[in-house]
Amino acid sequence: MRSTWWKGQDSDKFKGQWEGRHRKAVNDAARVLREAGEHINAQVAEQNQASGR
Repeated sequence: MRSTWWKGQDSDKFKGQWEGRHRKAVNDAARVLREAGEHINAQVAEQNQASGR
């Protein structure tokens, strides 16, 4: 966010919000999706093992 071309009060406000809460929310969502993907992959492996694949 620091290297954007966007300038002015709105830019400053958004950058402050990004640093304060948006970045954390995006990182938290990425972590949850990554963990869900790992869980799904584990379930697929279990199903494949159970069905003899």
